[in-house]
Amino acid sequence: MLNKKLVRDLLRQKWQVFAVIVVVLLGTALFDASYLAYKNLQHSYSATQTKTHLADETVAAAQVSKQQVHQVVHIAGVDKAANQLIMSLPVTVPGTTTRDKTGGLLKVDGRLIGIPLAHQPKLNQVVIVKGHYPDTTGQILVERHFADYHHLVPGDALKIQTPAGDKSVTVSGVAVSANYLWVARNRQDVFPSPASFGVFFVPRQTLTQIGQEGLQSLHGQSASAANLKLAATATDGNRLLYTLSPGANKEAVLKQVKSVLQSSHILSVTPRNKQVDIQLLQMDLNGFKQMAEAFPLFFLTVAAFIVAALMNRMVSQERPLIGTMMAIGIRRRQVLFHYLAYSLVIGGIGVLTGTGAGVWMGDAMTKAYASQLHIPFVFTEPHWNVLLVGVMLGLIAPFVAGLVPALSASRLHPAEAMRAFTSQRRIGQPRKHRMRGPLWWRLSIRDLLRHPGRTLGTAIGVMAALVLVVTTGGLEDSMTRGLNVSVNQSQRYDLRADFYVPQQQTKLHSTLSQMKGVEQIETMLTLPVQVSNEATGKTYDTAVEGVPKNSNLLQLHDVKGSVLKPQSGAAVVTKSIAKKLGLKIGDEMKIQVLPHGPVATFKVGSFGFSLLGNAITVPLVEAQRDFHMSGQVTTALVTTSTAKRSAIHSDLGNLSGVVRVQDQAAFRTQIHQLMGLMYVMLGAMLVFAVILAASILFNTASLNILERQRELATMRALGYKNSSIIGLITAGNGLIGLLGLVIGFPLSLLTLKLYLAQYTSDLFSMPFWLYPRTIVLAVVGILLVLLFAQWPALRRVTKMNLADATKMRE
Repeated sequence: MLNKKLVRDLLRQKWQVFAVIVVVLLGTALFDASYLAYKNLQHSYSATQTKTHLADETVAAAQVSKQQVHQVVHIAGVDKAANQLIMSLPVTVPGTTTRDKTGGLLKVDGRLIGIPLAHQPKLNQVVIVKGHYPDTTGQILVERHFADYHHLVPGDALKIQTPAGDKSVTVSGVAVSANYLWVARNRQDVFPSPASFGVFFVPRQTLTQIGQEGLQSLHGQSASAANLKLAATATDGNRLLYTLSPGANKEAVLKQVKSVLQSSHILSVTPRNKQVDIQLLQMDLNGFKQMAEAFPLFFLTVAAFIVAALMNRMVSQERPLIGTMMAIGIRRRQVLFHYLAYSLVIGGIGVLTGTGAGVWMGDAMTKAYASQLHIPFVFTEPHWNVLLVGVMLGLIAPFVAGLVPALSASRLHPAEAMRAFTSQRRIGQPRKHRMRGPLWWRLSIRDLLRHPGRTLGTAIGVMAALVLVVTTGGLEDSMTRGLNVSVNQSQRYDLRADFYVPQQQTKLHSTLSQMKGVEQIETMLTLPVQVSNEATGKTYDTAVEGVPKNSNLLQLHDVKGSVLKPQSGAAVVTKSIAKKLGLKIGDEMKIQVLPHGPVATFKVGSFGFSLLGNAITVPLVEAQRDFHMSGQVTTALVTTSTAKRSAIHSDLGNLSGVVRVQDQAAFRTQIHQLMGLMYVMLGAMLVFAVILAASILFNTASLNILERQRELATMRALGYKNSSIIGLITAGNGLIGLLGLVIGFPLSLLTLKLYLAQYTSDLFSMPFWLYPRTIVLAVVGILLVLLFAQWPALRRVTKMNLADATKMRE
């Protein structure tokens, strides 16, 4: 009997029940999808690192010999060790295979990573996705992101520009490396365009040939010969890679490694989890975890309030029926389980459908993300512990919400239950305390105060929807603002050319001014440096940029968009570096050119903003003087006419010593493409927010009208028009909506700040920013959703049978 009643009750309120199921479904699905994607991708990253034997520690040094590697291998706690040679040389890609519309050669900054010939290295192996591993010295592997961008396939010819001339090589295969799932040039350039930067895996014998031939051409010019000398040795490298044995003392091992390499001048020590590419991946991955931990709670909390409202009304309405059931012998425990079953059935259906949807969404998110990053080993597993937690969360919310009404029903005495019930504690109020104002206002306020729990629950639902909308919109606004300030306003050039050999400033300026179509020219000095704060003893490796006074093509800005100019003796520093080193405005810092160059002291003049990277900026004249590079520059910035840009790009690439040419238009396009997945997720969150707001107001409006049928029918009988009654109900719902917006706006700002803080590091920094249009659209959008969500309930008013409604007892 009770089971039949349960089914009848669910069907009688099918649309309200459906709305709750949708909210539980979305909460469960969002939790499962986000956490499964996080777990799957974390597993995929770990598997890729394990299968390719990625080094636990990477030590950059001036020189690492085979003998030193042999010594490191025998240190207690070291499992495997190897040296590696990394060189930077320009690589030209034929126009027939590239996106270069000129059909000529495109020069890029090539990172050449030495690998053994015909067999994989011991550490930092690669995964071949096309072609085969090099088996002759004339073959190389191309990293997949670069190959896809330029449409390179096995058999294509490339040229490596060396001091001895161009060296032709053939692409034997396309490879994926665990080090370059996210391709970053360094900590200052985490989004290099494939149009200007690429990673290549080159047999060590080929690098030896390049080194030996290059040294003969340089005739002992040591400024450019360091890596060529290493390459010419055939066995030495500039990186030491090693893995640790299980249970090894990391610090003790590193101390002994430093002792072995002491004479080789260690430049940096980077644990696996601190490598820039892996750090960026982990930051991005943590977004899924944060989404799983925060946003589903909004949905499940709202679901709990809706279930509580539905069951409170049901118990109130069915008091006589409850009394009758108890009078005929149904036990209190059965009554308790019956009403609890109502909430658990709703939660169960939502959880089951939500779990299925979550598994599907989690797999889809994993595969989409893995495809974008070219992760070679992708795992999509159900992760039963995650699904179990999702089921528990999805059931706990309606269970807790239904427990109090169910207990209330089970504790009723039959005689008391059969009496007429009213929630009003007193019929009237003293005249001096009665509310004043127009009738619509008094009735709306009375309706809000009649069921304060339901009013609060609805307001919380509106608040949750606003938090979702403002947080997702704010993330997009913050990203847009960061790109606008850091790229559009600060980097005002069209093309940037970087040289691996310093150039004479006046000569370079003269050469550039002769190119047809060049409109503005500026030259600057860019150097790798180590910044140190002697007061704290902290150091940080970055780049220093010497910028001309009153530069127009590279204008630094703070987060508000104000222009910053480096003053004499002072530097513009990003807040991320200042936080790392513990620097404040006016503090002194030492800047040393790496690896063992001149040292200069500058004060912190101001804090600049950079979305990507963290270079320190000083006046060009002082950089040239303090770093002993008088009259020399390493970077050229130009603006061009649109029609001549491709030709100038090619001309810049053909200049002697140019390592790369960056096209700002292509860079902006790449950034927006990389943000594509993020924008899709933000769009999905906006849809979820709309569904959340619509579900809770639909239920609130429906329950409100059901409880007031007699009152509304009486008003109609007294001559009130349908439009007046609809306006009265809309006013009440609008007041609840405004209450939710007032509560939700400060919480929205706090949530956005906390979310942005998770993405802020020395590599990537988004400003806290909300455009007024986002706030207006969020508020107006939610109010419109509320307006349309109440419409099905309002139609009930217009179709109400007055005779039947006035007889109802609510």
